[in-house]
Amino acid sequence: NPITFSEEDGMDFAATTVQLPDGERVPFLFTCKQLLAKGEGSEFKPGFTWGGEFNVPSYRTGGFLDPKGRGMYLGYDQA
Repeated sequence: NPITFSEEDGMDFAATTVQLPDGERVPFLFTCKQLLAKGEGSEFKPGFTWGGEFNVPSYRTGGFLDPKGRGMYLGYDQA
């Protein structure tokens, strides 16, 4: 019986800042949806591997502040 992990409501991670190849830093939100991972074996032990299909929608919101405190709706430049 292989171990199976099925995500049902989505896994949302904290907002972060990513640096683009040209050096620009932009806010980024990461979410994992519809994950179905299956493992080889019936127990977690050293060498256990698993993987599967998933959907990763990426999006940014105006409420996120970049490292300089700027944002679309919030931040020192909107005060």
